[in-house]
Amino acid sequence: MFRILLAASTLQLGVVASADAQEIGIPPAYGSVSLAAGEQHTVQLKAGGSENVARLLPNCVGFVAEGPDFVVQYTSGEAPLVFLAHSEADTTLLVNFPDGKWACDDNSGLNGRDPGMVIYFAPSGQYDVWVGTRQAGVTPDATLRITDSAAD
Repeated sequence: MFRILLAASTLQLGVVASADAQEIGIPPAYGSVSLAAGEQHTVQLKAGGSENVARLLPNCVGFVAEGPDFVVQYTSGEAPLVFLAHSEADTTLLVNFPDGKWACDDNSGLNGRDPGMVIYFAPSGQYDVWVGTRQAGVTPDATLRITDSAAD
């Protein structure tokens, strides 16, 4: 499962000099957490927004809020960093890495419909996370899980 998630995440990883629609540095809508490798955290949120992620990364799909939904201050270690989102609606993930690179995912999660990313050797630093929806204008309940295993 890790190889499938990593491959999907890596294919949609891109470098963007500026993000016109996504704002880094504004307070996240649903808070933040400091985690070390191997620790876990779950947050309930509303997914979606009006910003089309394809404007940021042309091969990505989904609609997100302007500012991040959640921020993770991460201290790296042996375990991978895993982002998983779940909702009854069709959700997507958008993540800004500490080095300014972006990644997105649509259906690489546990059930083949939810988004998920596994980041091996994830660098320490701030990860800004958006949980989007495939359809504009909907804001369903969603769960974002930050963990060290895609099997949980």
